[in-house]
Amino acid sequence: MSKGIPDQSLHLVAVTTQMEYERYKRGFTRLDNPIPILTEAWIYEDDVFEELQRYMKAIFFYMKENDISFPRPASQPPQKPDNPRNLTCRKRSYGDHWEEGEHVEPPQDLAPVVLVLEFRLTGRVGYYFADHPSQTLFWLEPFDFIHMLSEVRVEWDNWLVGLQMKNHYWYHNELFPHLYELADDDMDEIDDIVGYAMGDIFTSSRSAVHWDPDKLGYLQTMVHRYEQKDPKRRRRSVGERRTIYRILSSFCGHLIVQLDGVGDAYVFL
Repeated sequence: MSKGIPDQSLHLVAVTTQMEYERYKRGFTRLDNPIPILTEAWIYEDDVFEELQRYMKAIFFYMKENDISFPRPASQPPQKPDNPRNLTCRKRSYGDHWEEGEHVEPPQDLAPVVLVLEFRLTGRVGYYFADHPSQTLFWLEPFDFIHMLSEVRVEWDNWLVGLQMKNHYWYHNELFPHLYELADDDMDEIDDIVGYAMGDIFTSSRSAVHWDPDKLGYLQTMVHRYEQKDPKRRRRSVGERRTIYRILSSFCGHLIVQLDGVGDAYVFL
């Protein structure tokens, strides 16, 4: 991306959701301009806020110049004040929920794509986009996602790369559970995953998952309980939803470690 941004003083680096350290424990700030931007930076200090705006301006200028557009929201949220600081909603990693009663639509319909910006001690700013319709992460510059499978000594195929991408995507939702609500297709997928895992334990000498049947039974009960809740209670159940995202992410990770569908291969752990 650096070649396309006119301000060469920017130190923007592509990152994924699972590198270096566990993030967002203190909470995060959301800004809407023109798509949701998530950051842990303390924007209430003027110099930090100005630096954040500089990166936002450069990224969206680059997108405009290169005719890059995203899926549009299914409907528009109510208009808010023009002051960017007033467009923020302080969130915590635990306990909060999407603004109840403001919108009937799930948050991913209002914001199909979100941008994550994180300020680092190195002086660089990490970023990635999360695309909910395709359940992937993406970047505006060439980024070789294959290196996220560097510990696997095997000739990669699209199946393993896709599993790792979904692993990172669901982990993103675990970090920001307020911004994605499980759809019917997601519930079908997690129910099928639990069923597959149970069958794999009983029929395979090397199970693709690390959970025992008792834990899987509890997971299945939790998923069905969440599925039966009305939309209002689902929206409040951020912790339960976060656990389901962790299950989806972990299952993809288990399949990668076990090289599901790949023969004659091994992993350096």
